[in-house]
Order: sequence, then structure tokens, then C-alpha cells
Amino acid sequence: SGLEGTEEYTWYIQVDDGVHEVEMSSSFTTEAVAPVVSNPNPQNGARHVNTSLTKLSIQLQDPQGDLMDYTIETSPDIGSDSVTDVGEGTYTLDVSGVDYSTEYTWYVNVTDGVNWKHKVFTFKTRRAPGPWWNETWSYRKYLGVMDAYADYQMMICVWKEDGHDNPDMRSIDCEDHCNEDFSDIRFVTYDGIECTYWIEKIGIDDGDHYAVIWVKTSSSGDEVMYLL
Repeated sequence: SGLEGTEEYTWYIQVDDGVHEVEMSSSFTTEAVAPVVSNPNPQNGARHVNTSLTKLSIQLQDPQGDLMDYTIETSPDIGSDSVTDVGEGTYTLDVSGVDYSTEYTWYVNVTDGVNWKHKVFTFKTRRAPGPWWNETWSYRKYLGVMDAYADYQMMICVWKEDGHDNPDMRSIDCEDHCNEDFSDIRFVTYDGIECTYWIEKIGIDDGDHYAVIWVKTSSSGDEVMYLL
């Protein structure tokens, strides 16, 4: 009882005759009758979400093409809304007052008048920034969250000139705010703790100065890192 549409259910069987024990699992998906809630933004379970967040969004679809009514609520409360008679599409909720180091839960309820769907999503915001290692240094570059690189030496290519900035490829521009030998750069965590690094190579490519640098990440890996 209580099956919902467009859901995958898994059931488990365990049999024991006193000597041997056998376990088996099987899954099935129910037919698409209830509205479908998908593509939450932020993604469900997202971490280090920026506190400048102003909107949540979800995609709604009804298998029969019926109009839908939906409500969105948040906890802690950063916004809520209730909307009627909408078709398939992406819908947003304006939010405000998003705070540091907080896990937020948002609830989406959708009905087409006959069938309904209830979805729960969560995200967690980043920590409040700590003091910088040296307040007199005015420039910084965001390198990203080092979750996948705990206690790891990560290679970064740093360019003195502009035009090479590509964080996905770990290629970062100093935009002419560093020395040609890169002696005045530093790497710090979000809390302002300086990271150990060493310069493997300094070179010039088509007139642009660059350095291949290895940076030691924290043991937890749960750090946002910057180039100063």
C-alpha cells in the first residue's frame, strides 16, 4: 500500500533453514501517474553552497499533461511559495537570509488534482570566512573545494598574464599582479591558513610567463582554496 508513481522500490528476502541462509533483493518502478519533480538546484545534498544564493529551482512534469499545483517550503525558513495551474517547466523560489554553516531542507509538494508527489531536498552552506594569512595582499583567485584531494599534492599552472584562466583545468591567471618569478604568491584555505607549495618549473610560452606549482592540500580535503 501507499505506492507512489514513478518511484523505484526495492524489496528484500531473507530465507534461513537453520543451516543455510540466503538473501535476495529485487526492484521495480511504478508507472508514471503522479507529477515528476526533478533537477533541483542546488542539487540534493550539495555542500559549500554560497550564501549569496537567491533562488531555488525545480522542474515539474505531469505524465498526463495535466495542470499542477505546487508548494515549496524551507527549513530553516528562507522562503516559501504556493502556485496553482502550472504546466510542465522549471519553477523558482526566491530565497533570502541564507546563513553560513547551515543545512537547509526544502520540501516540494505537487498535485495534478488526483495524484500527488512529495520530495525533500537538502543543501549545506559554506563556513564563514576566516582572517586572511596576510590582509595587505589585495588580490585572490578562487581555486575550488578540495574534497577529492585530501592530503594531496595538486598541480596548478599559474600564469602571470591574463587570458589563461580555466579553473577546471587548474590553469589560473595572476592578471599581472605577481612577480615574473612568482615569488610573491601564496595559497591559502578559506580560513586563511597558508598551504605548503613548491614551484617545479618557471617558463615562458609565446611571451607569457608561467609556473608549474604543486600545492599540498589539507588532510581533511574539506577546504576551499585560494591563490593570493
